[in-house]
This record gives sequence, structure tokens and C-alpha cells, in this order.
Amino acid sequence: MADVREMLGRRLGGALAIARNTFREAVRDRVLYLVAAFGLVVLASGKIVGWVSIGEDIVVVRSVGLSAIPFFGAMIAIFVGTGLIQRELGGRTIYTILARPVARWEFVVGKYLGLLGTVLGATAAMSAVFLVYLAVMTAVAPGDPVGGANPPAAFGWPVFQSLVLSGAELAVVTAIAVFFSSISTPILSAVFTFFAYATGQFASSIAMFSEMLRLNSEAPVARLLLNVLYRAMPNLDMMNIRLDAVHGIAVPNAQLGWTVFYAAAYAGLVLVVGCALFERRNLP
Repeated sequence: MADVREMLGRRLGGALAIARNTFREAVRDRVLYLVAAFGLVVLASGKIVGWVSIGEDIVVVRSVGLSAIPFFGAMIAIFVGTGLIQRELGGRTIYTILARPVARWEFVVGKYLGLLGTVLGATAAMSAVFLVYLAVMTAVAPGDPVGGANPPAAFGWPVFQSLVLSGAELAVVTAIAVFFSSISTPILSAVFTFFAYATGQFASSIAMFSEMLRLNSEAPVARLLLNVLYRAMPNLDMMNIRLDAVHGIAVPNAQLGWTVFYAAAYAGLVLVVGCALFERRNLP
């Protein structure tokens, strides 16, 4: 038993060492700062958009902020993550890493953990700016035009729930980015990851359209393709509770827990498949 714990400790230690190096490399990537800076600009622009609809400043800022944070977090995962492994292959540094007692799955898991730490760190920074900005606006706002009541608290439970599920969504997108990075080129990885991300945002619409085709008994091939697409792609739509959070409506805690579990399970499955394929990959 002690030998098993010692072996697991060494394996996890190797993955964490790769994660730390990946994090340091990622934070030096210019794309990270460009996307994060653009995200902060979009957050600030919410106030400008709010001026167009007089009296709805807070609603607009809350909506723009909660939508921009996960989107730009996903862009960081896509543009930084899809070249992680290929960069190691191109620089031949992967052979130095794998020459040590480091398994290939440790390498993939370490890359994922390092990238996820980078994405969540950038997202946390944008969230902090957003919450402070929203708190200041809420404190000076005379009221919320929606329902005529005081605006929902900036640090309220619905906003926290939305940010938590945004983090869960980014964990899935990061896993997909690392998965494609382990089996394909950076350009194709970015295309495939963005396709999975975009498809996941419309998962409910895909399911509804497939059901419409089933009821009409039309286009069986299209219906089959839609069913496969719906079941294979991540259901990121279920993690989107931003409309509820904008109006201060909290979702049940059971729903929150189930959604986080789904995200963890999906990301874990994607990583397992990615590790298995990378084990079989012939390195150049």
C-alpha cells in the first residue's frame, strides 16, 4: 500500500511540475494579455452601452460582464492551449521531458492543469474587476427598471453561481483544447476547439431541432447527425445561467451541483481519451 502511495505521489508530482512550467510559459504568452485586456475593455464598455437605454445601466453592465468573462476565458484557452503540445514537439523539448521518469499521460494532464490555472487566473482577474465595477454602480444606482425594485446585489448568490458555472465551462473548453492539441496541428486544433465551443453553446437548440425532425419523420440522416452532434459535443448551454443572474434569480443548488459534476466528468473523459491517443501517437 505504501508503494502504491509513493508511486502515485511521484506521478502526481511529475504532472504538477509540468503544470507549473506550463503556467509560467502561458503567462508570458502575448495572446493571453491581449485577450484579457480586450475582455476588460468590453466589461468597461457595458456602461457605455447602458447609456443607450436610460435607466438600464446596471442590467446592461451585468449582462455584458457575465457574458464577456467566459467568452474571453474560452478564447484564452483556445488560442494559448491549442499550441501547447505542438510547441513542445516543434522545439524537441518533449523528448527531454519524456526521457525523465514522466509518463505521457502525466505530460498531457500537467499541460491541462497548467493551462486551466492560467485560464482561471485570467478569468478571476476579469471577474474581480467586473464585481468591483458592478458594486460601485449598484451602490449609486437609484433603482433597477426591471420590476422597479432595487438592483440585485453585485456580490449576490446568483452572480456567484453564474461565475462558478463559467469556471466549469472553461474547464471543459480547456480540456477540449488540450485534447485536440495532443492529436493535431495548432490551426486545426483551434478550429476544432472553437467548433466544439460554439456547438456546445447551442446544445439545447440542436436537441430541439432534432426532436422537430423526429416528430415530422423527415430527414432521418440529418436527425441522426444532429443526435450524434448533441451527444458528442459538450452541453455548455446548461452552464449558461447568465440571464437568471442578470435579474438576480438563483438556480437550485442541486442544479448547480449537477452541472459542476457534469463539467468535471466531461472534462475528465476528454482528458482520458486524449491521454490514450497521445500514448499511441508516433512522435516525430
